[in-house]
Amino acid sequence: MPPGWQKKYHKGDRLDYDIYRHGRVVKPIDRDGRITIEIDDTIIHMVHDTREILSILSRY
Repeated sequence: MPPGWQKKYHKGDRLDYDIYRHGRVVKPIDRDGRITIEIDDTIIHMVHDTREILSILSRY
């Protein structure tokens, strides 16, 4: 992943598909359509169908 990609995204943004496909599923899709993925030590909680970001957590 390109450096600084995390700074480009905020709550409510739509995650680009190219970045989404690099993610590892941490928590599968729940009954409300939400999914949690990890990309480069960053946890992203999002709506699966629209890729709308609900929250972003960084691991340091």
